[in-house]
Amino acid sequence: MGDVRRSGLLAALATAAMVAASGSWAAEIEGAAALADAEAGKRVWNQTAGCVRCHGWAGDGTAEGPGFPAGANLRKVVLDATALKEIIRCGVPGSGMPSFSRNAYGTMACFGMTAAQVGQQKPPAGEVSLADTQVDNLVAYLLAKVMNRGAVTKEVCIDYYGPTNAFCNRY
Repeated sequence: MGDVRRSGLLAALATAAMVAASGSWAAEIEGAAALADAEAGKRVWNQTAGCVRCHGWAGDGTAEGPGFPAGANLRKVVLDATALKEIIRCGVPGSGMPSFSRNAYGTMACFGMTAAQVGQQKPPAGEVSLADTQVDNLVAYLLAKVMNRGAVTKEVCIDYYGPTNAFCNRY
């Protein structure tokens, strides 16, 4: 009878080990997917939506071009994914932060308001309209690399531009 118990215990331990390993494997896959989303979000930040023009490459609110207003310093801001998505899609009423959804204040209420309710405070439309996936990826990037990350350092610069970029020597 002892052999039966031992083999049952061994089988249970083996099953538990496989479940634990698959959980670890699933976490690795999830982590890789999140990294891929953040990388896609960096492309939206830099190229598609042009967020860098107002918020700066590091998200510190340093405008990068003439005629662009200084954006919020996102490195000092704490927002969750839901709030970020609404701000990106809807813009910020009464500010220069544009909306990046063609449905903002139309078929999609923003901050609980319609276009009529927000009136003259309606944010300008962005140069592009972002798909939901692009917004999700941008939020993944902001949460992973920008939001509430403090001062810009040489390490932050190297992470953004790569190790051979001389621009990072200023930090």
